Amino acid sequence: MQCINCGAEIDNRSKFCPLCGTKQLKWESLVSEEETSVSEAPAEETEAQASEDITRIKKVLEDFYAGEGEETVEEAAEEIPEEAAEVFEEDTLSYEDDPETFKAAPMFLEDVEDEPEEKKRSILNYVLFGLIGALILGAGIWTYVQSRRVEVNLNDYMTISYEGYDTLGTATAKFNTKQFEADFGDRIKFRGSDEERDSLEQPSKDKSDAALLIKNCIGGTLDSSSDLSNGDTVIYTWDCDDALAQDRFKVTMTYTDVEETVDDLEEVDFFDPFDFIDVTFVGKDGEAEVELVEDDDEPMVDELYYDVDPIDNLSVGDIVTITVSYLMDEESFVEEFHAIPSVTEMEYEVEDLESDDGPSISGSSSSSPSGSSSSSTSTSTGSKGTVLPNSSDKLLTNSDVSGLSKADIQTAINEIYARHGYTFTNPSVLAKFKQYDWYKPTVAADRFSDSVFSVTEKKNVDFLKSKL
Repeated sequence: MQCINCGAEIDNRSKFCPLCGTKQLKWESLVSEEETSVSEAPAEETEAQASEDITRIKKVLEDFYAGEGEETVEEAAEEIPEEAAEVFEEDTLSYEDDPETFKAAPMFLEDVEDEPEEKKRSILNYVLFGLIGALILGAGIWTYVQSRRVEVNLNDYMTISYEGYDTLGTATAKFNTKQFEADFGDRIKFRGSDEERDSLEQPSKDKSDAALLIKNCIGGTLDSSSDLSNGDTVIYTWDCDDALAQDRFKVTMTYTDVEETVDDLEEVDFFDPFDFIDVTFVGKDGEAEVELVEDDDEPMVDELYYDVDPIDNLSVGDIVTITVSYLMDEESFVEEFHAIPSVTEMEYEVEDLESDDGPSISGSSSSSPSGSSSSSTSTSTGSKGTVLPNSSDKLLTNSDVSGLSKADIQTAINEIYARHGYTFTNPSVLAKFKQYDWYKPTVAADRFSDSVFSVTEKKNVDFLKSKL
């Protein structure tokens, strides 16, 4: 149809012209006053005629919107008398009763759609309010989740691994940073200023807040990480900054020291390096010197160095100390031979040198503990009256202590100390060892250091203590 103001072609259902905005007339106003005459028939006849006209216009409207009508809506409207229009407007058309016809009504009846539009707006309002409520609730949940504290158990992310050989093993403590960030990376946030953040120690690679927490708040140390044997105990002690974690990251950390027993280190053999040499003393008393001959058939000898002190100007009764060391690093030696020396130091006493240039009596090369000497009769000092005579000589086993009382085991420990001149503070223990000629109390208890022990002695002391 055409706009009543500007004449533009507009949709038949439009209430307003999209070009000039003029409100369009109701359908009854389309009927020309000159062509419409008010029927003078009785009221009953007028109503009946109006009913027929209404039925016809409804059919025209239905056909029109179905694409089947031959008449236009305007033409149909012009043929409806005013009385029919009034009845049509007031009494007959409603969305609930006749929705198909109602689709065509908006171009004629201004107020017919008010009720459905209000319903639509009401539904839309409910939807909008629902969405807004959901957004508010979601924001509240997100804020709560982000602001609440995060609790972590650090022990879940700490592992201690071991490698190397028995007696030479190493331990490494490692915090599983990757798994920690996977579990908490989205929840841990730094809650301070940029200046405070910059003042912290920065991670080398990962710049996340979780990595920042690990770098500045989580740490610790192993009490022992090298020269380990199977069965040793290692303890990882945490050293964490709980205050910083709580104040700036909202993280509460729980942890306990990690205590583990060393295992799975590759077993190695022990050997006596003094079995590979022959020691003799040559020369006059006061001018004698040491001759040391190595066993060329033993491949390990080529990687060992024997240091003799003193080596010359020797007299009867002098003590010669021979110390063994590696020509390669210890780990490489063990990797090649799968063995380590059971003792690294031996003392020999010079005896029975002749007064002329004749041959001397050879000193025994049998294994003797550090701090003891060997004679031609192979009688080692530091063994008379002892519970375990070879405790400085060989690694002890369970069979060595089988049947010993705890008092005997304590005495065996004291024997190792006594061979190094330890001065016992307990009068009864001191008196016990003073009865032996080999015991020389030369080092006060408060000045004594177990660094004088050989590797074998250290391990035997630890072994014996474990049996108390």
